[in-house]
Amino acid sequence: MTMKHSLTLLAALLFATFAALHADDLESQRAAGEKLQADLAAALKRGDASFSIAPGEYRLAKPWPGSQVNGFRLAGVKGFTLNGGGARITFESPLDGNPTGGFFFAGCRNVTVKDLTLDWDPLPFTQGTIVSTVGDTQEFVFKPDAGYERILGAMRRDDGKLVRIFAFDRATRKLTPYQMRSGVRPVEPGCGVFEHVEPDGSYRLRLTEGPNGPSPVFTPAQQGLGAGTAVAIVHRYGPVCLWVESCGPM
Repeated sequence: MTMKHSLTLLAALLFATFAALHADDLESQRAAGEKLQADLAAALKRGDASFSIAPGEYRLAKPWPGSQVNGFRLAGVKGFTLNGGGARITFESPLDGNPTGGFFFAGCRNVTVKDLTLDWDPLPFTQGTIVSTVGDTQEFVFKPDAGYERILGAMRRDDGKLVRIFAFDRATRKLTPYQMRSGVRPVEPGCGVFEHVEPDGSYRLRLTEGPNGPSPVFTPAQQGLGAGTAVAIVHRYGPVCLWVESCGPM
């Protein structure tokens, strides 16, 4: 065996070992996440005033006990504090499915959640830059930022009914305040918003009516959108990220 072949074999063995360790880590985090859900649900059922999460990594891939919501469902909870302890929680969604995961509050009052980092895998949105617009039409070219190219299946297939676009400031990470909410559809009829990708990784899209039914359709320029504008494109499906319903002061 030559030195080149030896190095190739060593690299393959190291990669396989790393992949196996990564898979074990993910399963361990999923088990920790499932236990966290069960322990928190038990604390809420007992009427505890607080609950502390041990520092570490958690992945949630299963629904909340007795619910179809993947994440944390707090209903009718009053005077409760969730101490995150610096933990990181990642909500998992099937890549070809709908976005899911987050905190769902219904009929709650005086609930505090602190010291907690939330993440999603895959992300329930994409972000990037408007590369160009097309004259006075509603069309524009969008290219995802590095790391945001993996588009959730629900967004790839959706014809635009639940897909919305928002401009934001990269420096402050805040949404542009004056922008009207618009829908997004593919330029090519009969396909999903992110179903057809151009060779350079971009997408040809167009603005449509807003989320509340028929309304004037604006051009990108009328929306303050132009070449170089940073935008986030989201799929508005169900209780994802943070959902607050019929709650008092939190």
